[in-house]
Amino acid sequence: MHYKCPECSKIIDGYIEKCPDCGTKISMTDSISDAEARNIENSEENEQKFELLQKRIKNGYIATALIFVFLVITSLVFFIAFDIPGNIVIALEPVLVIVWVVIYILIFKKFHFFSCPHCDIFLRSHNMLYSEYCPHCGKRIRK
Repeated sequence: MHYKCPECSKIIDGYIEKCPDCGTKISMTDSISDAEARNIENSEENEQKFELLQKRIKNGYIATALIFVFLVITSLVFFIAFDIPGNIVIALEPVLVIVWVVIYILIFKKFHFFSCPHCDIFLRSHNMLYSEYCPHCGKRIRK
């Protein structure tokens, strides 16, 4: 039998007189079923997963902005510092863009920006990112 502390809501496996976290007296009426205990634990875990996704999205947008600014600055410094003629700049720019896109993808894969908090698979599109359930694992990612 599980018991739920009336003060701090900690779930305790088996009866004890006082909560080990806050010291509040626990009565026999504070008992909950195994299913209720699992639901409470799952809801707390899901809340943490929702917060993790929000943090990943925020960090992903920040990283995108920083990478873009870094790309622009390094491209300008590269072309100005080496005094490269215009026709070569036009030829080299697509190569630089491809290199930066690869670096961008590697950074996003490494730090799991815009990834499902349950399965860590990249949520590629805006619809996937803001859907209620992960299209890969099917678990809930939105409240």
